[in-house]
Amino acid sequence: MNYYSHRQLAVWLFLILFLLEGLSITSILLSKAPVYLVFIIFMFFFIIMILFYQLNVEIIENKINLKFGVGLIKKTINISDIRECNIVKNKWIYGWGIRYYGDGWMWNISGLDAVELIFHNNKRFRIGSDEAHVLSDKINSLLNKV
Repeated sequence: MNYYSHRQLAVWLFLILFLLEGLSITSILLSKAPVYLVFIIFMFFFIIMILFYQLNVEIIENKINLKFGVGLIKKTINISDIRECNIVKNKWIYGWGIRYYGDGWMWNISGLDAVELIFHNNKRFRIGSDEAHVLSDKINSLLNKV
């Protein structure tokens, strides 16, 4: 059985959301705005956090499963749909999260290293990874078997 599993945490997201939430709540309290706004702000940042706090990449048999956060945002890629797999470096301007970067879509949570999948229909998809070489080796070993 082919298996790979890796989880990356979005440490930067924790820091940014903590800072933004603190600033928002402080400004609401200082401006004497309605207190329920504190709850709304807290819930907004909490929802963003549970949706994007981690990226799980899992390969089970002949499928790549990607999940952001608690798994409400997910994608499955069949290995048989992939023509080629390469290690690439994203430009810093591409950012993090789910992005269209010009040649295709990218799911990235931190860093600039990624694995670029080129499908049989020439579409591209990048998976950001702090262990891009390991992920690429695993996918390429599966491609060689197909």
